[in-house]
Amino acid sequence: MLSQLIDIINSSLKAYYKTGLFYNITELVPEINEDLVSFYPAIIDEFGDAKIVSIDNLESAIFYHRLTSKQTTLRDTQYGASNKEVIDTYTLSLYVIGNRRKLKENAADTSLRVTSMIPDTFLQDGRQVAFTVMTNVDFNSSAIINAEFPNTEYAGMLDVFMIRHDYNIRHTYRKKCTECKTDCSNYSTLN
Repeated sequence: MLSQLIDIINSSLKAYYKTGLFYNITELVPEINEDLVSFYPAIIDEFGDAKIVSIDNLESAIFYHRLTSKQTTLRDTQYGASNKEVIDTYTLSLYVIGNRRKLKENAADTSLRVTSMIPDTFLQDGRQVAFTVMTNVDFNSSAIINAEFPNTEYAGMLDVFMIRHDYNIRHTYRKKCTECKTDCSNYSTLN
């Protein structure tokens, strides 16, 4: 479900940043180089193979997301255990690496554009199944690049900036019915 929602966010961003690279959820993976272990963002497929996100092949912009935490709450909507509403709140970060010259905008302009292009709500069959809340934007390019790409020489990358948008996605759905073992028809999970 979360991956589908991030695909929707990326599609919205692609409408403007046509030459950017767009990745879904990344994880930090270790890379060993001469007994030095460094962690880099990577997309990990269903077979456990990692594709490391590289700042070296930056054309205009790179976008990737990182899941920080998930909180699940249950809310009784009627009597009985079979009618529970489930609310998943995902805490994520959207990392944006941009080339000032190619984008023709600075980090603040990019942040404003990105924030405006992330959908507020996600609909399916006319029903709201999730919504986003933007929480924080970090503009400290040096600190973010050094944390995400530890062996990169940022001092020589004058055209490059990196920002981190923290946001939440709140997704609501119903648990499976205990009697018929099917999804309740009141809410969809986009599956």
